[in-house]
Amino acid sequence: MAQARGDSATRSTVMADELNQLKREVTRLRRDLDHVLRVIGQEEKLPEQPRPPFLLLDAEVISIRHSSDKMPILIKAEEGYACIYLNDN
Repeated sequence: MAQARGDSATRSTVMADELNQLKREVTRLRRDLDHVLRVIGQEEKLPEQPRPPFLLLDAEVISIRHSSDKMPILIKAEEGYACIYLNDN
């Protein structure tokens, strides 16, 4: 019984360590993204914008068209990358 409690505590510690590592990585990635956006001139008060904790792209392809005169938007998410295409023709 004591062994089971010890194993559970060890798993909890490992999970907490992994979660903390992921949080640090997300913080680093956001900092890198903010730098890239500033370099290309897209800074819009980036630190003040609320952000979700994670970016999730579940669908392989999402196509959006509001009407015939609006620009279609195509979002593709595949293994290892994601793209947003804006097509004006």
